[in-house]
Amino acid sequence: MDSLKPICIIPARGGSKRIPRKNIKSFCGKPIIAYSIQNALESKISSAGFGIDFCADSQVDFRAGFEVDSQLDYQTESKREAKIESKIDSPKDCATHQTSRQKSFLSAIPLFSTVVVSTDDKQIAKIAQKYGAAVPFLRPSELADDTTATLPVIAHALDCLRSLGVSIKDDTPICVLYPTAPLIDSSDILRSFEVFLHSKCEYVFFANELPKNPLRGFTLESTQNFKHKCTPKSSTKSSSKTSSVDFADSSTFCGTPQMLFSHYQSVRSQDLPPVYVDAGVLYWGRASSFLAQKPIFSSHSRAIALEPSRSQDIDTMSDWRLAKRKFLAKNPTTHKNNPKKPKK
Repeated sequence: MDSLKPICIIPARGGSKRIPRKNIKSFCGKPIIAYSIQNALESKISSAGFGIDFCADSQVDFRAGFEVDSQLDYQTESKREAKIESKIDSPKDCATHQTSRQKSFLSAIPLFSTVVVSTDDKQIAKIAQKYGAAVPFLRPSELADDTTATLPVIAHALDCLRSLGVSIKDDTPICVLYPTAPLIDSSDILRSFEVFLHSKCEYVFFANELPKNPLRGFTLESTQNFKHKCTPKSSTKSSSKTSSVDFADSSTFCGTPQMLFSHYQSVRSQDLPPVYVDAGVLYWGRASSFLAQKPIFSSHSRAIALEPSRSQDIDTMSDWRLAKRKFLAKNPTTHKNNPKKPKK
């Protein structure tokens, strides 16, 4: 395995509580994790350098190794194809056909040397393998509970891969791809990789702009539950029927507003700088950064703005339904290919 070719790691634990078995739940026709696996496997690069104008002062050692690795892949495949073509084509036809095949193969080299799923669950492992991912180890239960963060999971995965003989250098690019990211595709993986190549940073990830800017937000201090004592009745004397809410045995939560950023209090909403949050789809970083568990959301990282239609946090069934609507809007033929079963 090429030590400087990127590795994709998909963390997928089995103990999701709010949406049971979320990572393998059927999503528009197949387990949701299948989309991440297939997008990673379908990410291809050009042996000529991925169409990137490599800067001399940006990740020189990594790029040199990566280009050599890609060229070796290309040369091996070209030799294999030449042997086959020489047997079935005339010299003239062979030259034309080989040139065509070479051009098409320029974009057919897998970006990742391997796509690995880190899971504690045997059923998830089986499904991941079915769709083409490698599952060379099972994650321990202490790294698969509700409180486990992503960084220790990836550090564990890299340690396991090294112990299995996989050559991983400090500069080996690692892509952490979440299993619940069906709204992105291989083009998003490739463009974020390009940003990572050009950036002198530890991590690259996608971010969404918040639709409601929180810079004029506030907390509620001195809160209380106001108890309602009266119960307004409907008027029986009036010719027109009127009614009101019954407040009996109810309360209203209220408090004193305390601005989070008082200097934005008088700024018009359209003049506020946009605020972004992690899109929760992928992270690029060097192996050394993940092994050292350096924080992702820091000044040493770069965030790429992502359209809201290409991501969705999926924590509740409402989130799940919204993700499906976004997915079907992007892939209208999927709905036709997977019609709802008629009710009996």
